[in-house]
Amino acid sequence: EEYAGIKGQLPPTKRQLSMNKHTLYICTIEKAHSLINSLIETGRLIDEIGLVVADELHMIGDGPRGAIYEIILSKIKYCSNAAKERALREKKKNENEKPYHGIQIVSTTATLQNKKELAEFLNAYLYERDFRPVELKEYIKLDKQIFELDKTKLNQIYDDGDSSFVKLIRTLDYSSYTSEMRTADPDGLLALVKEVIPDESCLIFCSTKKNCANVAQLLATHLPDTFKAHKRDLKLKLFNELKEENGNNICPVLRKTLQYGIAYHHSGLTTEERLLIEQAYRDGVLCVITCTSTLGV
Repeated sequence: EEYAGIKGQLPPTKRQLSMNKHTLYICTIEKAHSLINSLIETGRLIDEIGLVVADELHMIGDGPRGAIYEIILSKIKYCSNAAKERALREKKKNENEKPYHGIQIVSTTATLQNKKELAEFLNAYLYERDFRPVELKEYIKLDKQIFELDKTKLNQIYDDGDSSFVKLIRTLDYSSYTSEMRTADPDGLLALVKEVIPDESCLIFCSTKKNCANVAQLLATHLPDTFKAHKRDLKLKLFNELKEENGNNICPVLRKTLQYGIAYHHSGLTTEERLLIEQAYRDGVLCVITCTSTLGV
């Protein structure tokens, strides 16, 4: 395998194929579309591509990017099938002709609903597993009460008023809330977060970039100063790295929240800043990230 870095050209440099030398392309959806187009235009797709791994297949239903994803797979399928038909005709003329098995497509997803339909579209085998290394549980917060949701009962028919699919687990303690905190945090987010941090970590998904910054600042404003001492030296190192990355400047929100092990993450940050924040979260330096769906991509 060869790695050419993040830069490159389209069509890509053609390398001599051998048993010990292959090329691996790792692309975003948009870059993959440009790559496939260039290989088709230069007649190189069939000779140079043998396997396509299409990750996060559920994105095929997401707006403009999903349409591009479907176009990519459709082009690969069309070219592969056309090549197999040509190879079959040549095989009939010459029995010594090697068979062509087509481009193999392996698609993966954890959240797709219409898996059977897409398997038919790809003419693929469907393989499913429900194993999870960590059990996934879903809870609902209603005022001060926390309910556990039993998804196995959601699809069952139940009478009106039957709430057997939810189970009351506990009631949140707001006794430490001042009147100011009740006004600033009516949903009790701080109480939930304090149950976890700083020894464990949590992600808080927000609908907008502005929300991310506001929630991070809200938490940092009302957390006790004792949280500043947790991995203080490592947080200072992260602060300096982010500051250096941004031309010796740093956002006033992060300047405040990083002391408490809190940061936000959205498309407004540079790639390098996001990578620093993600790694700090993995290492336990940050215990809370308020984020948009950018973090899940």
